[in-house]
Amino acid sequence: MSSSSAKRQLLEQFAIVAKALGHAHRLDLLEFLAQG
Repeated sequence: MSSSSAKRQLLEQFAIVAKALGHAHRLDLLEFLAQG
């Protein structure tokens, strides 16, 4: 795997996480899950 391919995969995964965190309802769910 080339470094540019690895970087692209990392950025794609980061974009998925950022998209999930961009929704207030999902943030509420994450906070609820973090509370246990």
